[in-house]
Amino acid sequence: MITLKRLEENADDFYGHPQKIYPPTSMPTSVCESLAQIKKEDWASMVQVVFGSHSNPDKVTIADVLRVVKQTDRASSADFPTEVFIDPDGDCTLMVYSDEAQKEAT
Repeated sequence: MITLKRLEENADDFYGHPQKIYPPTSMPTSVCESLAQIKKEDWASMVQVVFGSHSNPDKVTIADVLRVVKQTDRASSADFPTEVFIDPDGDCTLMVYSDEAQKEAT
């Protein structure tokens, strides 16, 4: 496990922008881009785990989840791709890839 600070140093835009509209991709290069790829039913499950069973998934935004990711402050590796922990228990995670890996895949 590592803190996200190490990853911030290795990526130009590790967190991304919560207000941005991201196109579909199988290799997201930022936390926000990865969050934007989550399917509606998976989003609902993640919201229930992270924010509690009484939370409305339609009211929880990418910015809300990003705040939790930053508070959790954990990832599996300082190298890309890496698994970023959304919640402290690691029940919900997401993958972030390097810009280079995404370019090679296209």
